[in-house]
Amino acid sequence: MFTLEDGKSPDHDFALNMDEFSQMVAAMRHCHEALGSNIKQVQENETKHLRRGRRSIYVVQDIKEGEVFQKSNLAVLRPGVGILPIHYQEVLGKRATQDIKAPALLKEGDWK
Repeated sequence: MFTLEDGKSPDHDFALNMDEFSQMVAAMRHCHEALGSNIKQVQENETKHLRRGRRSIYVVQDIKEGEVFQKSNLAVLRPGVGILPIHYQEVLGKRATQDIKAPALLKEGDWK
């Protein structure tokens, strides 16, 4: 509750005056900023060491140009320096744009 002036009503005992209300709003905004975002993204300041713990899509069997990517010739492995595993289903069933000698990190443009 907020009050513009001191009073004698029962509500005034726990009501905030203008300064207290301003402090509360500032504290709430500070808390909201401290919560940050729920969107997880790789940050630019991540070190190579941290990236090694992530995973990427790798070619684990030799593939000829035009051959179809499938579970038997792809794997999700460390380090995470290439195509993210979130794209795995997107790559399955696509055709290789060139010969790829395994083991190899899958790269943009390797499929169509």
